[in-house]
Amino acid sequence: MTLWRRRAAIPALHHVQGNVLRPFGYTRGAHLFMHVPDARAGRAWLHQVVGTVTDAVDWPGAKPVAARNVSLTYAGLEALGVDPRVRAALPEAFRAGMAGRAAVLGDDGPCAPERWDAGLGTGAAHVLVSLFADDAPTVEREVDDVRSSASRWGLDVVVDQRTAQLLGAREHFGFSDGFSQPTISGVPSMPGADGVPDRFGRLRPLPLGEFVHGYPDIDSDDPPALPPPFHRNGTFQVWRKLAQDVDAFNAYTARHGDVLGLPAATVAAKMIGRWQDGTPLSLFPSSPGGEEVARDADRTNTFCYGDDPRGERCPLGAHVRRANPRDGLPFGGVMTARHRMIRRGMPYTDGDDRGLVFVAFVADIERQFEFVQQHWCNDGDAFGLGDEPDPIVGRNARLTSQHGKTTLGGAPPRFLSPLAEFVTTRGGEYLLLPSIDALWALADGRSLWRCRSGR
Repeated sequence: MTLWRRRAAIPALHHVQGNVLRPFGYTRGAHLFMHVPDARAGRAWLHQVVGTVTDAVDWPGAKPVAARNVSLTYAGLEALGVDPRVRAALPEAFRAGMAGRAAVLGDDGPCAPERWDAGLGTGAAHVLVSLFADDAPTVEREVDDVRSSASRWGLDVVVDQRTAQLLGAREHFGFSDGFSQPTISGVPSMPGADGVPDRFGRLRPLPLGEFVHGYPDIDSDDPPALPPPFHRNGTFQVWRKLAQDVDAFNAYTARHGDVLGLPAATVAAKMIGRWQDGTPLSLFPSSPGGEEVARDADRTNTFCYGDDPRGERCPLGAHVRRANPRDGLPFGGVMTARHRMIRRGMPYTDGDDRGLVFVAFVADIERQFEFVQQHWCNDGDAFGLGDEPDPIVGRNARLTSQHGKTTLGGAPPRFLSPLAEFVTTRGGEYLLLPSIDALWALADGRSLWRCRSGR
C-alpha cells in the first residue's frame, strides 16, 4: 500500500460543489426533496438552478449571504432521462438506495423504511436542494425562490426539512459536535481536522480521491471511475434523518449512574467517548478538560487510541471510538484509512421531535458509510466486543433487550444492561452530488456519455 507516498492532487474547485471540501459554516439550513414529473420539465428547471449552485472556490472576503447544493437520487437520474447504460454503471448501493439497503444498515423494527417519514425511501424523492444561511429570513427567501422555480415546471416538494445549529454547536444530547473531520491532501484543513495515524504515530492526510471522484485514492493513482459525466469532481451524499429521544437518554444515564455509583454525566461521556464540552476521554478520562481546552479544536482532536488498547480511558465501545477507531484496531491507522467520511450534519427541531440530519460525503457509499455502520457500529467484533452494538447509533434489534450490554471499560470493567435505543432512523436517501459541469450536462439534455466541458 502506498498510502503516504502519493503527490497531493489539486482539486478543480470551480467544478466541485461547495460544502464538500470546505464547510460552509452556516447555522441554518433547509433540505428540499423534489419529485420530477418528466425529463423535459426536470431539465428545464435544472437549467435555471445550476447557475445558483455554490462552488468550492475560496471567497475573497465575507462568505455569501446564502449557499446551495443540488444532488440527485438514482430515481432522480432515471426521471431526468439519464442513459440506462450510465445508470447501470453506477455502484449497486447507490442504485438500491438507502431504503433498499436497510438489511445492511440494520434499519428494522422502529427504524424500518415503512415507518420512515413520508417522501423518504419510496422513490418519490428525485432531487435534493440544500440551502444554507445564518438567519431564518434568508433561509425562507431561498426556500421561496426554489419552490417558485420548481412550481413553474411542475416539480413537487415532497420533503421540506429544516435544520438549525444549537447553542454552542451541540447536538440534542448536549454534546459538542462536528469533530473528527479528515484532513485531505491539497485541501486547507478546518480546525480540529485529523489525518490517519501511520505506524510511527504521525497523522497523515488522506488523498483527495477518498472523497471526490476522479482523483488518486489510497490504492491507486487511477481508481475506477464512474461513467461520464459523473467521472470527475463529484461525490456521493449520504442523507439520514435520526430522531433522538433526549428524555430517555437522560433517564437512562441517571438510572445507571445510580446503580454504578457514577454521575450521569460520566455515564453519558463513557457512552459517547467525549465529555459534553467536547474534550475526549482519551486525554481526560476522569473529568472534562475545561473551557480553554474545549475551545481549541486542534487540542481536542489530536489523540489516538493505540496507547489505550483495553479501553481503560475511553471505552472500546464508545460511540466516537466506534465511528473513527483511529489507530485503535490491529495494524494501527491502516485499518481505518479507507473508511473515513466528510460529515456536514446539523440538528433539527420539529416541535417535540428532535434529532440530527446526518450528512456525509464519500467516494464509495459501501466502503465508507455502510462499512462503518455495519461493521463498527452495529457489530462490536472488530473491537473485541462480540456482537455488542454502538450504544448510540448501533442497530442490533436482538441485543436492545434485557440480554444486551454496553461495556464501559475500566479495571474492573463496568457494564450497562439492558441496552436501549435512543436514536431512531426516520428516513434517508443516497444521492449523487455531481460536479457543476455534470449538472450542466444533465440540464442541457445532451448525450450524457460526455461532460459538457469534456472533463
